[in-house]
Amino acid sequence: MDLCQPVPVRSPKKEFIEGYLHARRLPPAQAAQARQRARAEARKKGRTVQQRTLALAEGVLIFTTWDPEGLPTETVMALYRVRWPVELVIKRLKSILNIDHLRARKNSALADLSQRQAALCLGDRETAPAAMWRRWESAGSTAPGDSLAAFETRATGTDQRH
Repeated sequence: MDLCQPVPVRSPKKEFIEGYLHARRLPPAQAAQARQRARAEARKKGRTVQQRTLALAEGVLIFTTWDPEGLPTETVMALYRVRWPVELVIKRLKSILNIDHLRARKNSALADLSQRQAALCLGDRETAPAAMWRRWESAGSTAPGDSLAAFETRATGTDQRH
């Protein structure tokens, strides 16, 4: 069962941001695993797990400022599922390009590089420099755009490459 509720969230600047909390209950087996992870994490820190934590472990909660009319909970959850594989591709790129310790600042050379990484991830050979493609391929990886297309196909059930 999906749920979407409007909620105000306080920002670090103490301002309220109006948004929506999307919720979905996990299947029983996944919820049990999540509760077990919460217990293990509490034990590791020498604490007792709170009942509230165990209750929250039974589902997925995602906050967004997008109006649910334009981005329904089903879509939010599908996007969240493909987010992790995309982040893993970006992490791999940063490792291959040896920039995993750098941070991008607005209008910096690294910000431009991050945009090129995104182009590489999306399989855009025109925007991503050839040297990036050669380094990616020499590391023995498949083209990242192919990986992203595979993730999209799994998430949506349709092949978006054609």
